[in-house]
Amino acid sequence: MTVDLRQLLDVFYDEAAEHLTDLEAALLALDTRVPDPAGLELMYRAARSAKASSITLGLADVAELVDQLERLLDRMRRQQLVVNAEVRDAGVEASAVLRALLAAHRGTGAVETASAERARRRLQAVAGRHRVTATSPGPARTAARSEPADPTILPAGWRGQGRRGPGRANDRVWPAGTAVDAATTGRHQEPSARPGAGQRKKP
Repeated sequence: MTVDLRQLLDVFYDEAAEHLTDLEAALLALDTRVPDPAGLELMYRAARSAKASSITLGLADVAELVDQLERLLDRMRRQQLVVNAEVRDAGVEASAVLRALLAAHRGTGAVETASAERARRRLQAVAGRHRVTATSPGPARTAARSEPADPTILPAGWRGQGRRGPGRANDRVWPAGTAVDAATTGRHQEPSARPGAGQRKKP
């Protein structure tokens, strides 16, 4: 059986053109306020199929640009890219340039040589500007606060500072003769001098 190569190539051209037309129409109809996940998935599949056809046809410039568009659509469907008017318009421009390139290779149209490079650079630019980043910080960590130091300071040489079992934090055993003010969180009072203490008797 003889295979008509030209006829086979026409099949691949038709398939690529159909995928690109569907892709451009879907991008134009894309609602950037509420993007349809199913629609984004279909656009990604269309770009992937168009790339496969362009590789089969040996169209390097078409394959390079459609690969960049496929990556953009992949990030959109994975919610790694903000879907807005600028991103959508860059995709529409790229798909239009792709259709023109395909027609030029087929001999049914013409396209400016630099247009593919401009469309590719625009896709890269919007992908960098509108990538989704983690802007909301996680719950702030509160540093562990150490307990305040015990304000009760005993004079050097005093004994009996131990706690009395599981009582209150300020329940302390004070030396005999020490007056303790219960209303002041356990602060001690110096024992008052006894009358005549430290005074010599007159002869």
